[in-house]
This record gives sequence, C-alpha cells and structure tokens, in this order.
Amino acid sequence: HGRVAMLAVVGLITQTYFHLPGEAYQNADPFGAPATVGMGVNLQIFAAIGCVELANFNRHYDGSEPGDIGWTGGLLAGKTPEQIAK
Repeated sequence: HGRVAMLAVVGLITQTYFHLPGEAYQNADPFGAPATVGMGVNLQIFAAIGCVELANFNRHYDGSEPGDIGWTGGLLAGKTPEQIAK
C-alpha cells in the first residue's frame, strides 16, 4: 500500500504541472478532472487496469513474490549499474 500511496502523490503533483494537449485535459482539480474528460476516457483507464489484473490473477496464488507482476524492466533489463549510469 505504501508504494501505491507514493505513486498517487506523484500523480497528484505531476498533474499540477503537466497536461495532455486539448481543452478537456486542462482541469488541474484531481476530483473534477474525471468528469471533465468524459466517460469514455475513464472506461479506457478502467479497462487497461482490469486487463493487467486479469492477466496476473494467478500470480497471487502460485507462491510468487507479492506485487511482482512479471514486468522485467524493459530497456534496463540485463544491464549493469554502470551501463545504466551512462
């Protein structure tokens, strides 16, 4: 829960300074913004989160590490700390 809470705070701070182009995405109020963009955008976000959760449902019960959903780090996977520092 701590990592989720930290990510939520980063999201709240980020949306104060960065916005997607377009009039619908200029609302900086975290409680008013979902109503401004419309139901379609909110359903897309909900569907994406649902897909990730459904794809990893069995990981919760197979004895794997809690919170590990199998994302390996993308472009940083297999690199040493020295290569990453470049």
